[in-house]
Amino acid sequence: MNFYDSTKSSTTDNLTSLSVLDSHPTVEFIHDGFALCEDDSLNIVFCNPTFRKWFDVHDLSTPLNEVLETLKTDLLFKRLKKRGAYSISIEAEEERKGFPVLMEVFFKPLKWAEKLYISVHVHNMSKLKEKDALIASHSRMIEQSNRQLARLTKRLEAENIRLSAEVEVTRQLQQMLVPGNDELARVENLDIACFMEPADEVGGDYYDVLQFDGGVRICIGDVTGHGLQSGVVMLMAQMGIRTLLASGEMDATRILSTLNRAVYDNIERMGADKNLTLSILDYKEGKVRATGQHEEMIVVRKGGRVERMDTAELGFPIGLDDDIADFVDEIHIHLEPGDGIVLYTDGITEAENIKKEQYELDRLCAICSKNWTKPAAEIRDAIVDEVFHFIGDQTVFDDITLVVMKQK
Repeated sequence: MNFYDSTKSSTTDNLTSLSVLDSHPTVEFIHDGFALCEDDSLNIVFCNPTFRKWFDVHDLSTPLNEVLETLKTDLLFKRLKKRGAYSISIEAEEERKGFPVLMEVFFKPLKWAEKLYISVHVHNMSKLKEKDALIASHSRMIEQSNRQLARLTKRLEAENIRLSAEVEVTRQLQQMLVPGNDELARVENLDIACFMEPADEVGGDYYDVLQFDGGVRICIGDVTGHGLQSGVVMLMAQMGIRTLLASGEMDATRILSTLNRAVYDNIERMGADKNLTLSILDYKEGKVRATGQHEEMIVVRKGGRVERMDTAELGFPIGLDDDIADFVDEIHIHLEPGDGIVLYTDGITEAENIKKEQYELDRLCAICSKNWTKPAAEIRDAIVDEVFHFIGDQTVFDDITLVVMKQK
């Protein structure tokens, strides 16, 4: 990606453009504001004239949060890390000629020359504030809708039938591809119990248990969102991991890098804005090798003592960037008889009750510790029962997945 050097067309300020970028007139002359900042300090390293004019930027070293005073930087980093994108709205306190009354600001990570930046795209949404334009637009929409209603209703009925069939096929495929109780019972040396319930007809959660050459590969992942597209991405991940295992690939970096490249290319082809967190655990003779970025792993020792393992530094969301090899790492865990690991998706820890309180990880750790003397299936049931009791009558907004494994 190339950006235009703003100093070539302006001698009235002290701004300089990012030196590693070649010139490209598109960014310079677009009506939207555009800026690029460092991913750690948030210092601006490039901005086009529109951005400078709207936010009165005079020096590139200015931190982004000083320019966008309403920006919550902690929330920005959290959303970019987890979802790969973030947006906010900015409404002007007073009207100024030539300046937007309402702006939508979009943030996305951008990689250039092996360095990560955050791109800032500001779109003028002022027309939404223009009452007459809204009334006229709505009137035209109503008039057009009245003329087309009968025809669109017939098309919608046919489309709903087709979409329902596609969703049902995808849902059945998901259910067919997760391991059944008979398969889990055949796993040697491990007592394993699993649970998965999608928030929609098709979920974006993923888990699998695969045996190989005296070992077991346990995977868990969470695709952004849920529904048909998320379900399709989940199926891609399942097939990719199974294929890599069948090929004998055991190197953590190559596994995640190869899977990421295939999923990334397919998501690009789909035109979807999806990615997934994914952890892969390879178990053999009491030793566990874990890689990939997902939720914290809960390691529970025989007496019920809980250890929390952070996976943030073990990988990068799959499908968010075309190359994640530099982010992949692994940790090793030794299990004695009676020890085990609990894996889950954020549908459990972020489940809300009627008071909008989240279930959170501390509650999950406590229920695991309390019930750890029981078989894996009873531990699973205790967790699921408590989570749904906590949720009560509140709507379940996210897929819920749980994997409990204990060393026999």
